[in-house]
Amino acid sequence: MTLPPVPSRPHRLLRTAAAHSRKRHREDDSLARFSTDRLRGTDACAPPDTLSGSEVDAAALVARQTDQLAQALLAVWTHGISPVAISLAFGDWMMHLLSSPGKQVELARKWSRKSLRYAWFLARLFQGEDCPACIEAPSLAGSWWPQWVKWLTERSGRHRRPPPMGRPDRGYPVLCDAPGSSVHQR
Repeated sequence: MTLPPVPSRPHRLLRTAAAHSRKRHREDDSLARFSTDRLRGTDACAPPDTLSGSEVDAAALVARQTDQLAQALLAVWTHGISPVAISLAFGDWMMHLLSSPGKQVELARKWSRKSLRYAWFLARLFQGEDCPACIEAPSLAGSWWPQWVKWLTERSGRHRRPPPMGRPDRGYPVLCDAPGSSVHQR
């Protein structure tokens, strides 16, 4: 596929960009053909009387490469997360919050209560007084494991035997007892 010559000075840039475009889309020739057709102004979906096809638009090619470079740099900077998607998600959250006056009052009350509590803690701390922790957590004597086991037992189902290991009928015999032989290797 050859591109028609462009009479102006950016012909070197155009040839380099077109070669890069052909190399990038080597696997998908139809995509490369579509891209160069779009740059020439010969859109495959356009009616036949609107196709010019005589010159490649150098400005469109440079604009496209600039857009690709900007999007690649943005993808590296945002680790592939779309800033548009993030802004839409936060905008959606903000619209729901703005349309919920009860939630606004609840959040303002929570913020003021925690701010006052923290300010009171800092004031007592800087005065040198012995003050309780700002965040209350129950203090347990000894280990927390018994309470953890109790909590798990309350939320777990009945005990049952584990399923049998291996499937000798399908060609998967049991190799050894748990935890396996790799644990004992050095």
